[in-house]
This record gives sequence, C-alpha cells and structure tokens, in this order.
Amino acid sequence: MGGSVSERGREVKGRGVAQREGRNFLLRAFFVVVLIGAFGCSKDNTSPAEDTKAPAVSTEVTFGDIKYNSITLSWGEATDDVTPKDRLQYRVLTSSTYININTVSECAKATGDAVVRDWSEYVPSLTISDLSQETVYWFAVLVRDEKGNMALYYPQQARTLANNAPTPGIAVYFNDEEKTETSVHVRWGAATDANYKSEELEYRLVKADSAAKIDTVNEALAVSGDDLVMDWSQNVLDTVVTGLSMGTRYYFAVLVRNPKLKTALYSPKMTTTKDTEAPTPQGTISFSGIEGDSITLNWPSALDNLTPAVDLYYKAVWASNSSDIDTVGKANSSPNVVMDWTKNTCSASATGLSEYTTYYFAVLVKDEQDNMALYAPEDCHHA
Repeated sequence: MGGSVSERGREVKGRGVAQREGRNFLLRAFFVVVLIGAFGCSKDNTSPAEDTKAPAVSTEVTFGDIKYNSITLSWGEATDDVTPKDRLQYRVLTSSTYININTVSECAKATGDAVVRDWSEYVPSLTISDLSQETVYWFAVLVRDEKGNMALYYPQQARTLANNAPTPGIAVYFNDEEKTETSVHVRWGAATDANYKSEELEYRLVKADSAAKIDTVNEALAVSGDDLVMDWSQNVLDTVVTGLSMGTRYYFAVLVRNPKLKTALYSPKMTTTKDTEAPTPQGTISFSGIEGDSITLNWPSALDNLTPAVDLYYKAVWASNSSDIDTVGKANSSPNVVMDWTKNTCSASATGLSEYTTYYFAVLVKDEQDNMALYAPEDCHHA
C-alpha cells in the first residue's frame, strides 16, 4: 500500500534535489538582479559626450513683397553637428526696436505679440500680416537643436509702405559695362499705382556710402546736397550719375510718389565705380626647395587700393628667356603655367624641370576687377 522502502527513499531524495535546485535558481536570479542594478545592462557604461554646441545659422533675414500692411521674410536654413536639419526648430520674433530682440536670451523669453511664429520647422518664407502702414518693424529668428542649444539670426528691419502708395517695380540695378572710373548708370523698373497711371508717378534718386542711411522713406526724403542725385521727376526710370570717385562703393535708393504724395521706397542697392588701378606687388620672387626636378617659388602678398589682400589672385609662369614673360600680356599668355589663378596663395612648386638649366619665373597678381600687375621675372639655375 505505502510502496517499498526503496521507492519511498527515492521519492524523498527527489524532493530534496528539487528543493536544492529551486534554492540555487533563486540565488542565481538574486545575483543577476544585483549585478544589473550595480552595472546596468549595457556592456559600455560610459555616457556619450553632451551636445552643447549651438546650430550654425545661414543666410541672414531678408525681406520681399513689402506692402502697406504685410511683409514677407526669409532666412537660410541652419545646420547642426548632431541634430539633422529637418529636426531643427525656428522661432520668429518682432519688435519696434532692435535692442528687444538682439540676443538669444531676449528672443527665448519673448512672449505675446513679440512672437510671430513659435517653435516650428523651417519654412523658406513667412508672410507677416496685419501690420501698420509706414512703420518700421524689426525681425529676428531663433533656431534650436534637439538639446535646446540656440543661435540667433540677428535682427533686420523693414518698413511697411504708405497706404495707397505706389508699388515699386524692378529693383535698382546697374550695367557693369557702362561703368567708368567716375560714373555709373542707375536704372529701375516703373512703379504701379491703383489710382494713377504710371506716367503720372514721380521719382527721386539719392545716394549714400551706407545702405542704412537711405533704407527708409523718411531717410531718403531727408537727403540733400551732392547725395541728392535726381529730385522729383515724372516718369524718369534711369539716370547717369557722374562726379564719383574711382573704385568706390556707392549705395543708391529710389523714392516713388503719386499725385497724392503717397510715397514708397525702392530698397538701396550697392555698386562700385570702375577700378583701373592694378595691385602693387610687394617685393620680389625668391626660391626654395631646389631638389630633384622641382623648385618652389615664393613671393610677398601684393596690395590693392580696393580689393583686400586675401581676395587677390595670383598666377605663376616660367620661360627659358626673361623677355618672354616680362610684361603682363606676355606672362598671362604664356603656355608654361606653374600655377593658374589662385586666390590668396603666395607660393607655387614648379616640377618636371631639367638639370643644369636656367629658368625664368614671373608672377601675375589681379584684383576683383581683373586689373593685373607683374612681379618681374627672376632666374633660377636648376643644378
């Protein structure tokens, strides 16, 4: 009935083994939990470096389609070292003064009417409506990455048009081929008006050495003296401006008004009078690294009356006779080019040279308007 002694022994022994196995399992599970709590599940317990670098802003805020009650603004898309471009967010701010939105902290804490568009994805352009006529507005854009690092597109200003003012036509433009050392031909497109014919509109042309001096209607209206290029003239869409200085930057703006004296502004545009003065070479050509079939040419940076030194271009050539490269024209047409036109570079390596041969080397320099000068040929004997 109760089974044999041996069977009961095996049953007791089996229960003992099972109990020991159960205890061992619980102990193993306990130690696993302890280890996970102490060291975590990851094989690499190190934390990634914290992202503290702000995004890099792109093209500044610009304006288009300015009306008496609306302005369209745009800005370039930012980039970030960690956050993808499509995850960057932007916040658009406005103010009547620059100082209210000229820092990251000011723009981040702005509220109410100062926030034109709160944090959202990038858009190529944004139209701001319900604005007041003939009013200056400042706009700034804040960009942030996924870690909350922020950067600022600095504030720019725009002025709404007068209500019922003419709408400016094609912006002020220039023809480079018509420029001289002392004159430029300024042109602009005809404005339109809802109540008057184009032929009835009048124009006023002004100039300045900075766009900021003539970028509002009131500033352009206040211009007088030599900077008033053309006073109010009916249906005139171009004029030749004379008496200017060579190689000088000028800003031109045009005002247009209708018979009711409602006035609008063509935004200032910059041009530079023709520069015929070539750069001035500083020093002479020298040589180094004469070995094998190569020679290194070196020369000091040139100077120019208008173009910054870092924006000058250089070209190096060689010849068997100095008379083959002793003028700008000869050197520029030489087939033996060591280095073609390269920006802000004052050394070049000539290779493939023959031993026991004398070579002559010359260097050309040119500015942004392609005026060229020559570093006189220097000879080097390749032993």
